[in-house]
Amino acid sequence: IFSRVLVAGLTHWCPDLMGPSDSPYNQVHETVYLETFRLVAGSFSYYFLAPSAAGVDNPILICDIFRSFTFSYTKHKAKFCNSDDESDTDDAGKKIYTVNAKGIRSVSATTFVHQLEVRRLKTDAREKGKKKINVVERTRIRVATPAESDLSFQMPKKVPIDYFTPSEFNDFPAETRFKYAQYGVALPLVAHHGNADWKTMDRETFMTKYGNEVLKQYNIPTEEEMAQQGNDGWSDDGEPINIPDDLDGERMDEGA
Repeated sequence: IFSRVLVAGLTHWCPDLMGPSDSPYNQVHETVYLETFRLVAGSFSYYFLAPSAAGVDNPILICDIFRSFTFSYTKHKAKFCNSDDESDTDDAGKKIYTVNAKGIRSVSATTFVHQLEVRRLKTDAREKGKKKINVVERTRIRVATPAESDLSFQMPKKVPIDYFTPSEFNDFPAETRFKYAQYGVALPLVAHHGNADWKTMDRETFMTKYGNEVLKQYNIPTEEEMAQQGNDGWSDDGEPINIPDDLDGERMDEGA
């Protein structure tokens, strides 16, 4: 599949979501998609989806699916991927970006994101001179008292509870706290981010060594408390909420 992308003259797979679907650039992507879809479907890789032979051999239908997914579904999601950076100019007139704050996001989550950014920049520096995609790096400035990002008020979907600042999380309605509890803990406390072991631990070991300490900061309602409030444990999208065993009621009471 990747060879088909390269043969088409593309350095990477990246349709222009905001451009017209019939632009030459997007048409190349559509052609590659059509060829690779038939290749994969012909090898029965989509067997579990039970596609019909008539559907696989219908180029109009297949292209309609591509355009719908790319220029409708994915384009709709793009608005949730906007940067927190705010465009500005420095004293010399150079365009810069001020990094806005996300008060809802925990110090641990923010620190982890920053660590990934530092590693990425170091990797880019080591590979300087290699042929790369022509991407202009933004000049990001972190000020002492940044403005609050507009995206702070958009509740993320399906994130671990330690994505949130404990004070913000504990101020959520009980049903919201209960819903996010099902996604568990992702990171240790900031003081332990530098440890290498937590990244490869199984869930039980991680919770014992790091996760339970994180949970002590969060007030997570038990199933009994939710039942008393008339909540039957179902999420807003109609899916049942399943709290992991290591986040169940008795231990949560201790960490509340």
